[in-house]
Amino acid sequence: YLHRLIDLCNEYAQVNIITNFTDNKCNAFLSNENVTISTSLNDERECNQKVESLLLMSDIKQLSIIQVVTPSLLSKNPKDILNYLNLFKKDVSFLQYSPSEMSKVNYDISNEQFSSFMVSIINEFFAAEYDFNISNIDALENVINNKYNPMMQSILFINPFNEYMSIEYDEGLEYFHPFASLTNWENRCTVEKKLYAKKCSKCEYYGRCYAEHLKDWKGNDECCGMKSLVKWYEKNIY
Repeated sequence: YLHRLIDLCNEYAQVNIITNFTDNKCNAFLSNENVTISTSLNDERECNQKVESLLLMSDIKQLSIIQVVTPSLLSKNPKDILNYLNLFKKDVSFLQYSPSEMSKVNYDISNEQFSSFMVSIINEFFAAEYDFNISNIDALENVINNKYNPMMQSILFINPFNEYMSIEYDEGLEYFHPFASLTNWENRCTVEKKLYAKKCSKCEYYGRCYAEHLKDWKGNDECCGMKSLVKWYEKNIY
């Protein structure tokens, strides 16, 4: 099933497999497929140590790491974080923790906190040499060069039950919304585009912001497009 699905999807899009990387049979299968593979590291997750051990032993070239930014990570020194990630020799994407309907415990990390964290990480990254790339930097470059296309239309999930899904939010909690058909998904993408235009059309980064999903933000918090982060990068790094 997976082999046929990957072959079919590769005709239309870049296929990325998101896995917890704890099933050796699955890992062996994916290493021979024409896909990219992502697995997450999360200090708050029970299986994190096991995933770390497997990553250290893995020689899968197309594997990258999603480092979830949790409260415990925010408290660490940026240099220590990057030195730790350097052990794996794999490209890294820092992902803001998002409260989820599936999580037993939810943490509240503001957009402003994540933005400030990324400034410290990027500053440290360019101050030394590391054996991996940070994909957040590529995203910021694409925002500035008007190449980044966020929102629901850029990513379509297919779960193990062969259902189409996208990430949405209900009262601040992230969840996977299933769709009976691609037409239903396309219609929902159109709705999100209209909401995005209504909320963000006056922003200088409209249509190319850092946001992966359109979601509400609280009070005086930074917007989910991380406008100050983009502005900082454009002024100080780019």
